[in-house]
Amino acid sequence: QTAPPGLVFGGLHTQEQTHYPLTLVVNLGETLSLRFSYARQAFSEQHMAQLSVHFQQVLQALAHDAHAALGELALLNDNEQQHVLREW
Repeated sequence: QTAPPGLVFGGLHTQEQTHYPLTLVVNLGETLSLRFSYARQAFSEQHMAQLSVHFQQVLQALAHDAHAALGELALLNDNEQQHVLREW
C-alpha cells in the first residue's frame, strides 16, 4: 500500500524493556552471546560482575561435563567456598 500524500514514516528505534530487576538475554548466532540487563537500584556493578563470574563458572562446568546435573555444578570457586564455610 502507499501512504496518503503528506504522510511520512521515519526510521524505527526499538528498545527492549522489562519490569524485572534482572534479565538475561541470550542470542545464538555464529556464537553464543549473553547480556545481563539489571535495575541499578537493585544490584551494584560489583554484584553483577560477581554474578557474571559465577555464571561463567557454571557454563564452563557444563562444557566440561554436559551430562552433569545442575545441582552437581560448583557455583563458587575454592576461595569463595572456603570464605562462605569459615566466615559465615
